[in-house]
Amino acid sequence: MFSEKFTIKSATFGLAIFCLALFGTSSAANAQSSARFRVTLNGFTVNNQSDDDIFEGDGKGDEVYLRADTLKVSTAAGAQSVKQTIKSIVLGDMNNQSGRGQAGSASAKGGLRTGDKFPAATAQPWARGSALATERPPMLLWEGTLTQGVDGVEILPTIWEWDSPAQSRTEIDAADSLPFQLAGLERDFKTRISSRNTSAMFDAANFYPAGQGDAAQDPRGFFIGDDKSGTRPIGMLQGPRKFVFFLPQILLLSYDSALAASAAAPSNLGAGIFALRYKDNKDHGDYTLYIQVEKIN
Repeated sequence: MFSEKFTIKSATFGLAIFCLALFGTSSAANAQSSARFRVTLNGFTVNNQSDDDIFEGDGKGDEVYLRADTLKVSTAAGAQSVKQTIKSIVLGDMNNQSGRGQAGSASAKGGLRTGDKFPAATAQPWARGSALATERPPMLLWEGTLTQGVDGVEILPTIWEWDSPAQSRTEIDAADSLPFQLAGLERDFKTRISSRNTSAMFDAANFYPAGQGDAAQDPRGFFIGDDKSGTRPIGMLQGPRKFVFFLPQILLLSYDSALAASAAAPSNLGAGIFALRYKDNKDHGDYTLYIQVEKIN
């Protein structure tokens, strides 16, 4: 009798343990992983300064500012995407200029020329060596929590050759175009988020399918204006009939791609560091930006 009761209780206890383990395992398998990530622009290198006003009325060498457009995307039905744009101060020659940050070696007061790096205090501008700032590198581009299969952030960092305080046609076009183009990637990005794609870079050269658009224009990239006068992004491509295109470098960071990027060395410069190169095909401007993706908890 005692033996039968013991056997039954043992079997019942064993079944309970099995069910607990089964449901516990299932719950763990279905749990959504989350982590907090940080994306920074650590610095840049001037591979080649741009063609500028021969009188250098805006300062010696190049004067530049950094811009980052971001779009936080969710796969949830009805969720609203969150846009943000941040800009640095103008960096370059400070002579007789207010509100600028000194950068470059073209004069005693700055001005960016071929071979310069920023921050200049380090020989490795891709490696963050000082506290994050909001107005110059190393600068914070985005920080937040990403949940697996649920959300992600698109980040489009650019560098602009500054010519005058007056807003250029290209800046006006970019204010309308770049956030719009990020929004145009949402559908593809949501698919990447849901499928747990670990690729962190988007190839803008494939944004327009082959054979689309006016054959007299470059069918790749984003249209951004019809001239190259005034302040403009480094990396513009001059096409026929004064049409100008721009191939931006875009990071698509879901939980999975951000986690993979933060643990890898995509440009062989250290964990999570991307070297993004922008090169003009006419004005010879050629800069590399160093973006770092970090998992911070």
